Amino acid sequence: MVSDQSSRFIESLLLGLPVPGIFLFKESETGKHLVIDGQQRLKTLTYFYKGVINGKQFSLTGLDSQWNTLTYETLPDADKARLDDSVVHATVFKQDLPEGEINSVYEVFERINTGGVKLSPQEIRSCICHGPFNEFLHEMNRNADWRSIYGATSKRLKDIEVILRFFAFVEKASDYESPMKRFLNDFMKSKRYLDGNELIPYKEIFNEL
Repeated sequence: MVSDQSSRFIESLLLGLPVPGIFLFKESETGKHLVIDGQQRLKTLTYFYKGVINGKQFSLTGLDSQWNTLTYETLPDADKARLDDSVVHATVFKQDLPEGEINSVYEVFERINTGGVKLSPQEIRSCICHGPFNEFLHEMNRNADWRSIYGATSKRLKDIEVILRFFAFVEKASDYESPMKRFLNDFMKSKRYLDGNELIPYKEIFNEL
């Protein structure tokens, strides 16, 4: 279902009104840009151009303007051109020092993210530390035995954070210092690029639960 908020965002662009910019973090290691704030706006544009959202037609809704009920394909050509030429400003930042440190980036995520629903700590970690270890955590979260223990899947990745916490304390309990958030940040960062055979011991430990 298309939300009125998504439709108003498209309408603002069609009207030429200023819209909130997006914030991107440039990873020094990969050169990739992570979306700190503005992901929903980018997705809205993508879905509107494709004409589909959540498997249904993306028609503008809840508007008092002439664009209500229209899709991108049914917009007049002049309006399509105006939307195509619209500008969404982006602020790009990166961290040079200290190298490999994750917590300052994490803080930026928490402070800048302005979405209606704030990202959970594990949602932020999954974004900052995307890679083999993050994919492994998601794989373990689908384990049938684990699901029978934890229950329903958490949309905010709280179940995945429990798995991360388990691995962190199995391996680094003697090094623990509060706050927990920083401890888990550092552990996930250190394991980010584990892959293949390196992950086998973690899988074996988890399967012994």
